[in-house]
Amino acid sequence: MVLVGLAGFVRALQWYFDPFREMDRTSAIAASTRPPSPISPRGRQPRALPAAMPEELALLDARDVSLQIKAAETLLARALTPDLVATVEAKLRTRPDPQVEALLVCVKSRFEGPGTLEYLLTRFPGTREGFDRRLSVDVSCVLDALVERIADDPARVTTALLPVIYSRDRTARHKVVQAFRLVDLPSLPAELAGLGREPGQPLHEGAVAAAMALGAIRYDSALVDRALRDPALIGVVAEDLRTNPHPNGARVLAGVWADQPLDTRYAQLARSREGLLHDVSAALVEIVRSTAAAEPRRVAAARHLATLGEVGALRELSAFGETVEGGDLKAAVEAAIGQLQERRRTGARDQMRALPQ
Repeated sequence: MVLVGLAGFVRALQWYFDPFREMDRTSAIAASTRPPSPISPRGRQPRALPAAMPEELALLDARDVSLQIKAAETLLARALTPDLVATVEAKLRTRPDPQVEALLVCVKSRFEGPGTLEYLLTRFPGTREGFDRRLSVDVSCVLDALVERIADDPARVTTALLPVIYSRDRTARHKVVQAFRLVDLPSLPAELAGLGREPGQPLHEGAVAAAMALGAIRYDSALVDRALRDPALIGVVAEDLRTNPHPNGARVLAGVWADQPLDTRYAQLARSREGLLHDVSAALVEIVRSTAAAEPRRVAAARHLATLGEVGALRELSAFGETVEGGDLKAAVEAAIGQLQERRRTGARDQMRALPQ
């Protein structure tokens, strides 16, 4: 029996140091928490992971830490069998070498069941400082696992992932923002809700991106307005403002464009949203008719209506034009009415979508 055991151990050593397998080990960690796609590019089911061999599991208890590391790396590419789960759990309880522990955390991040989510949440850094440097192997694996499980407990996982948005790692930030787009919380997290209400306080790009992904257009239009006016953040909010059908998007965009009528970036964004959702024109009509708005803003909104060419604005503009007194606003409204009437005569259709109050 001793000879058989020694023979098995030698075979395991040979297997680990096989040069043809070395390339597979380098990619095992990166792939460990990414579940296989349900359908491969060619439509075939992905190949199932092989079960761990007894020798592979036994090497976790080798005296040589380098062998333990290689064993842990190998288990990243093995199926989650009861033997593997039990072996990994037992090894983690012994507080192994930090490198071995980090790899086993990656293995455990794939375990099923609610207990795994609790484990992941306790292993994840809870402050921004935990993401000031390059992510360690285990933190990176836990991050990927939490992103995959965000639907299991949206509120708690979102709170846990929030510190990542301040990370210098753009890839990590992108993963978290994309995960946030998969949940529908009843409000913005408190950490993000006040971002647009601190005069003079610079906005953080990652925080704005996270807020947009979590529904800032619905919940905090002041934040979106402030970010849109910041040249460094226009790109962060532009796509949501172009495509999100919530009426706050049209109103924020129309308001900023009316305040800065010569900025071509706002003009392009407004035309793009109007062509897709047909509601920027309705938001501009609201500004024209608002007695609370400054006259230059109302004048600019009327001129923008002529630029957009949405004939659906004609009825409200015509009714308003009969009541407004002379001046720049009257002239801008009449000019817009004239241009829109010409467009209607040439066959333009009414596509304007009214905004709810």
